[in-house]
Amino acid sequence: MNPLEIVESPEAREHITWLLGQVRAVYPEQYADIFVSETRDAEGRQIINSVWLFFSSIAVEIKSPTLQDSFDAQSFKTLRYVQINKQNFDFDTLVANDSSRVSVMVIFTDEITGQFQASRVNCGHLMRITKQWLMPRVSS
Repeated sequence: MNPLEIVESPEAREHITWLLGQVRAVYPEQYADIFVSETRDAEGRQIINSVWLFFSSIAVEIKSPTLQDSFDAQSFKTLRYVQINKQNFDFDTLVANDSSRVSVMVIFTDEITGQFQASRVNCGHLMRITKQWLMPRVSS
């Protein structure tokens, strides 16, 4: 599955695709993985919070991609804390429903943190990202 398929709005998906090109213009290494951080408002509409790109040694966060053109990069070497919260989602089966939510907070340094959020089927994607990219890189 293309990770951008999780984005429900065609306009948002198009703008995020353009932003991926902007990141590539600055950092030409091809990203290895991508995660769309999103949640739902009270009416169930999707809100895109950020898009994370994972490279061999850094993570790039495109912040508020539907509202602004801003991104930053952080080395995995400083990742020191991961906190996972979940609601109505089973880590073993990865079965999600309309009320499923997962949130992962990371701390790189005292000043630099990150937040990953997922709803519905995206919860499984966030668990894959957490297991593959975050947990193995938490420094001791």
